Parts: sequence; structure tokens; C-alpha cells
Amino acid sequence: MTVALDDETQPIIEELNKNIERQQNQAVKTSQNRSIKAMEKMILSRMASYFIKWRDTLDGITFGVQHNMKARIVDLYHLKLRSAFDTWKKGKLDKEIKMEQGVMMEMEMEEGELQG
Repeated sequence: MTVALDDETQPIIEELNKNIERQQNQAVKTSQNRSIKAMEKMILSRMASYFIKWRDTLDGITFGVQHNMKARIVDLYHLKLRSAFDTWKKGKLDKEIKMEQGVMMEMEMEEGELQG
């Protein structure tokens, strides 16, 4: 009777052992996949933080360069305008002085003519 029982239970026990082994393999694969995904997420987050820092640094540098360039351009523009204004003003003053000298010479000539 035990032999007959063993013959009937042996395939069931083997099938159960196969199921247990399959479930264990599946659990191992699932845990491996979970750990791989966790490591992948960690690496990606570190890479993302690196690139975000790199972008922010470049943005800061770009802003500084653009700001300095704009300031230099504005300063040069102001210098050019100031130089042009000074040149114009000097030319205007020179003309006024020449005109006054011309008027003075005319007045002297008229006085000389009147006296002479």
C-alpha cells in the first residue's frame, strides 16, 4: 500500500517541487529586476543632477558674458556720442570765436575808415 501511495504521490511531489523552484526563480528574477531598476534610477538621477548643474553654470556664464558685452557696447556708444558732441561743440565754439573775431575786425576797419 505504501508503494502504491508512493507511486501516486511521487509525480505530485515532483510537480510541486518544480512549481516551488519556478516560483523561486521568478522571485529571484523579480528582485534582480527591481534592484537593476533602482540602480538605473540612481545613476540617471545623478546624471540628471550633473547636467542640470552644468546647464545652470553655463546659463550663469552666458548671462555674465551677455551682460558684460551689453555694458561694454553701451559704454562705447556713450563714448562715441560724447566724442561727437564734444567735437560738434568745439566746432561750434570755433565758428563763434571766428565770427566774433570777424565782427571785431570789421568794427576796427569801420573805425579806421571813419578816422581816416
